[in-house]
Amino acid sequence: MPGLAAFLAVLAAQPAPAADFTGTAGAGGVGGSALEVTAGTAFTNALGSVVGGGAGGDGGSGGSGGNDGTVGQGGAGVVMAGNGQTLVNGGLIAGGLDGNGSVGARAVTITGNDNRLELQPGGSFEGEIVATGTDNAFLLGGSSTGEFDNDALRSSLQGFASFQKTDTGTWSLTGSDSQAWTVAQGTLKVAGSVGSATVTGGRIGGTGRLGSLTMGSGRSRLAIRSGR
Repeated sequence: MPGLAAFLAVLAAQPAPAADFTGTAGAGGVGGSALEVTAGTAFTNALGSVVGGGAGGDGGSGGSGGNDGTVGQGGAGVVMAGNGQTLVNGGLIAGGLDGNGSVGARAVTITGNDNRLELQPGGSFEGEIVATGTDNAFLLGGSSTGEFDNDALRSSLQGFASFQKTDTGTWSLTGSDSQAWTVAQGTLKVAGSVGSATVTGGRIGGTGRLGSLTMGSGRSRLAIRSGR
């Protein structure tokens, strides 16, 4: 069939269509949490130890004219997803970095209720510490001496119902915040300013300022000038 042969010859001579490489690449994976504390348990991160969330994955490269994939977020250092848990940090707890290595995830995420997060001297966090449940408490504990930047309450600590000084050690509060503190044990020295303090045990001192002070009926001691 001459006509068909001629048609096929013309068709074969046509250039092949250009390949389309303009699609968007896939997103990078999200880094995993380093630790999840389950309901009713306690975990202590000792001095010198590091708990860090996993790094996010890098997004894939898009084709010519296409978009690169989004980078994955880093994982939280510790997730407390249950109720009635205790996390004691005397080392470093850090959120993982994203796929670009530039944005850090939360150091601690608390989604349950009635949990206790205790910071001990020598401990630190890298990343936000966010509590979304109810009646979660942030504690300054331990038996030695530590210093806590009170300004971190505004920039890093979010969603906590109470702030407490526990155990026999001495903590100094620097910086300023309007938060209310409860002193149950040991000594709390105010070097900056706080909104209020309630002393149910132990001692409060320093040269800073208090918006208000309440002394309990137990064995409490006062050695501070009230704010003016």
